[in-house]
Amino acid sequence: MSSFTSVFKLPEARVVLCLLALLAALELMLRASGHRLSHDIENIREIGLTSQTLAAAPPPRVLFVGNSITQAGVDPALFTAEARRHGADPQLSLYTAYPDSSHAAIWDYLLDRYFIEPGHLPEDVVIVTGRVHLLDAPANQAQLGAYYVSLTDVPYYLRNDASSADSVIEFMLGKAFSVMTLRTRVSPRLFNVLLPYYQENWFILNRAAMKGALVAKPAPQSEAPTTHLRHLVQSLKQRGVRLTVVAAPMPHPYVMHHSVVKALAQEQIDILDLNPIPGLTADHFADEDHLNKLGKDIFTRALSAALPNHWRK
Repeated sequence: MSSFTSVFKLPEARVVLCLLALLAALELMLRASGHRLSHDIENIREIGLTSQTLAAAPPPRVLFVGNSITQAGVDPALFTAEARRHGADPQLSLYTAYPDSSHAAIWDYLLDRYFIEPGHLPEDVVIVTGRVHLLDAPANQAQLGAYYVSLTDVPYYLRNDASSADSVIEFMLGKAFSVMTLRTRVSPRLFNVLLPYYQENWFILNRAAMKGALVAKPAPQSEAPTTHLRHLVQSLKQRGVRLTVVAAPMPHPYVMHHSVVKALAQEQIDILDLNPIPGLTADHFADEDHLNKLGKDIFTRALSAALPNHWRK
């Protein structure tokens, strides 16, 4: 007992204990208020509330799923009002789930965890997407564990997205600890306080890293995996939920990736192509992917006119 006690009198042991205490305090703080570090994390945490609100509403209910392209492009209140004007049901209600930088893998797990498993199903799901977002792509493993993959879907995750032992470890740590999931949000703020000129140098290094990690998008006619898209489509079809895929406008017209078109055709899902929209120009975009406020109004009105007719086919 005396030797055990003496260990904790060592300076090294005290440092370790202090670090563990700091991590425990940080974990509790992040669990309570970590969503305030990022508007995107706040959006993710609101998906559960969206699911409950949708379940309590009368039909018809439409769930828009996507990423920042959807968020920048669809005005929910304007869409609902305009869709009713174009003949949609007066009780139509609209709900959104659009985590930033998300894609088919995220949407697949998201729909399973928050809507399919609890039985909170809308009548319609609308995915607003660009050229390659419906292809399989790597995802942040810690965020998959923390926010998207349910315990029921863990075997499915291990078959399709656990590319290495390191990814599985990161996934499990993300499922267990908020510190792991939010570390990329916490570290810049912490180092900005502790290290002079950290903020300026962080932006320089981050831009260099992104440039070095840039991966070319698959060519439109190449073959690319669509495992998550197919699973997502089949999960919704089995439960009687209608899926509509909308090709969002971009500053330059594009063709949806061949593998996406092929997978959707095999599942008998049509693509509502709103790329381009008459009257929508490069001046209506805030950047290479996202509409500005005026562009958002134009796209929302075009979408609200097109979808009710698409549904009546």
